[in-house]
Amino acid sequence: MPRPQLHPTDEQRKMVKSLAAFGLTQYQVAGIIGIRSPKTLRKYFRAELDLGDLEGYAKVQQTHFQMATDGEHWPATKAWQDSYHRRHGQSPQFVKLELPPIKTAADVVKAQDIVLQAVACGKLTPSDGHRYISMLGERRQAIDTEEHEARLAALESKAELGPQLVTRRRSS
Repeated sequence: MPRPQLHPTDEQRKMVKSLAAFGLTQYQVAGIIGIRSPKTLRKYFRAELDLGDLEGYAKVQQTHFQMATDGEHWPATKAWQDSYHRRHGQSPQFVKLELPPIKTAADVVKAQDIVLQAVACGKLTPSDGHRYISMLGERRQAIDTEEHEARLAALESKAELGPQLVTRRRSS
């Protein structure tokens, strides 16, 4: 005996649209609203599935765009720029900066000056310049840590030799 024909309610239609917007699979949506088959779901709720999926994607893109343009979320800004370039058939522009080898804190300062000059002349965006400066700051911290460890090791070795030198002098 055939099953009775489904008569979707407005509440079911809203639910299907929302669930599709959230990214649930058709199988999951069917189970939530009490339909056994995704095929039946598609038959009666095709418009809601399609529209919900598009509206969900649009909402996420809207939020992403707001984050990308608020000046506080540079990863979102960079991702948006990259996706813009892909959508328009362009490759992202990469700027090559000639930085000196960075072995000392003074080298870091020289490199930061080069980055600031690149921002000032428009070769780098301020957000890209900020990223360079941040990376250089991390490098400077690593250099400082390395120098502090070397100084500490030297002090510790002097402290270990100190009592031996005193006893040798007294015995002579």
